[in-house]
Amino acid sequence: MASETYGKMIRHLQRPGALIILFLLANFAFLLRFADRDGYEGDDLNSILPMAHLDAAKQGSLLIYRYAWQPLSYEAGAIIWRLFGTPNAVFLMAPAAGALALGLMLWWLYREGRSPTPFLMALIALVGIPELWYSALYYNSTVLGMPLLASALLLARGGGGIVHAAVAGLLTGFAILMRIDFILICPLLAMAAWPRGAGLTRPIAVAAGVVAVLIGAAAMGLLDFEEIVRIQALGAAEISAKSTMAGWDLRTKIFVLTVTLSPVGWLLLLIGLPCLLTTAARKRSWRALGWCATALPALYPLFSMLSPKYILPLAPFLLLLFVRTQEVVTEWLAGRWQPWLRGGLIAAATTPIILSVSPMGHAPFLMLGLTPLRPIGTHDGPRGYGGYLWQMIATDAQIERTAEQRAAAQLEQNLLTGTPRRMQILGGENYFDRGGIGWRHLQLALEKRDIHGTLIAPHTLLFDLGPGRRIVLAHAPLAMTEGYETIDLRENAGEIR
Repeated sequence: MASETYGKMIRHLQRPGALIILFLLANFAFLLRFADRDGYEGDDLNSILPMAHLDAAKQGSLLIYRYAWQPLSYEAGAIIWRLFGTPNAVFLMAPAAGALALGLMLWWLYREGRSPTPFLMALIALVGIPELWYSALYYNSTVLGMPLLASALLLARGGGGIVHAAVAGLLTGFAILMRIDFILICPLLAMAAWPRGAGLTRPIAVAAGVVAVLIGAAAMGLLDFEEIVRIQALGAAEISAKSTMAGWDLRTKIFVLTVTLSPVGWLLLLIGLPCLLTTAARKRSWRALGWCATALPALYPLFSMLSPKYILPLAPFLLLLFVRTQEVVTEWLAGRWQPWLRGGLIAAATTPIILSVSPMGHAPFLMLGLTPLRPIGTHDGPRGYGGYLWQMIATDAQIERTAEQRAAAQLEQNLLTGTPRRMQILGGENYFDRGGIGWRHLQLALEKRDIHGTLIAPHTLLFDLGPGRRIVLAHAPLAMTEGYETIDLRENAGEIR
């Protein structure tokens, strides 16, 4: 009876169409429910709020965070804001993109499968990279590029002709415009588009599609190569200068790397990578060596691994390796051992979703729990060795999570009740500057109430709250604000930031 039930389950898992759609919708519902809408880690607010005045920000009248590194994310976000009239819609671009990417990658991995249970193996592979879900819970430009990359892989590996390969290149070009990091996976994508025993026509078509998009973007003013180089240099200099500080040092990078994959992900990687390398060496497989060589540029972010999010452009190719590893191990353990293998992989994949293992410095050295007892701090929020579900649910579990948000809420309440009627708040525009609660948290709260700021001077916004009530956000006091009560957050005078 048990074997009959197991057989029915396997047959159902071989019918992917409806299941893939159900998987996509279930993930979208989950991510939409628990996605952040208030500002999760600072860079999201620095990115979203300039979209309200994007043209002025691009001209230097407002601070804009690394526009050249992610131009299409800004342009798309500004369009979404204008269409829906609220920053909430921009926040929700992340769960929408994340769910779509998960569905497309499941479809692609299923199609790549060579085993009797490709759908099951694809699901196990996806669970190996929990960051695919974490990064979809807060606004960031990396997750916005993931559906484009997944679509490109479906076309590049779909067995179509040169047109499919060229469109895959175009989609990858748009992913690069979403975030420049995606340029590092172009060699891998070209390798993926290269059929065994065929010529270079398809890889060249992929490259041509990418180049066409980048040339077009440069001609339209979306790409500023000089600014991209400057941003990269500044980022590298900051990481180097802070390399001995807590939160930036080698110890942090190692811990962040360890939580980038789930336990089943690490298991499949540590089995699959040696298999790939030994097979390449034994068979003198130039194709396997080609996969290894083209993966090298995509490994560059690992040297500054301050966030698991850095792995996302490489994630689809890791997922393919995870699927191939399962297929190889299944072949090794033929016959009656295969159900045990599948059961073990399912247990290894699903247990960390619910349970967390936290390393301790004393006996018993490992502690089980629902959430990490000692979460690993990353530049994109806490992570852990398991307990993924509860940690993700906690992403937006409460409306006001920080002192800055509480202070901004109090300011908002004072303004809306008319005490005082006119206020000038001074501070820096950057979330991480003094005064960030005004330019970021308070500005967000007002925009959510449909109280839109007007740019009245460079780096100066005016909000009209109703009859006779005004608020000005500025860098320095303005002559026109005589009679305004001033809150100066530029100095440490008992105020937040």
